[in-house]
Amino acid sequence: MIGELALALWLLLVVYIIWFLGLAKDYVPLTGRETTLLWTMHKRRSNCFSTKFETIRRRNKLVGFRCGCGYKYLSKRLVTQRDLRARTLDASRKNEVAFQEDSVYLERYE
Repeated sequence: MIGELALALWLLLVVYIIWFLGLAKDYVPLTGRETTLLWTMHKRRSNCFSTKFETIRRRNKLVGFRCGCGYKYLSKRLVTQRDLRARTLDASRKNEVAFQEDSVYLERYE
């Protein structure tokens, strides 16, 4: 009885890990400019005559839009995928901080 229960729990854990690594998705924040560009692309591709769209927010971040015609776009990616934009922003911030520290050091001893 206990062995069957342990086997079922291990199987459940394996299924959950496969789901998490392969199917679980998270929202990717968009800028206002990206949202407008995606909406105009939607209008051109589908010959949509709507003149308005409303933005969709999750956790106070812009993640998509809903067109007046009923089309809905949500920006999602797999949880396991890396967010390259965030990584490049972090790298640029680190370089900027290092540059500021160097300039302060040089100004102090000149």
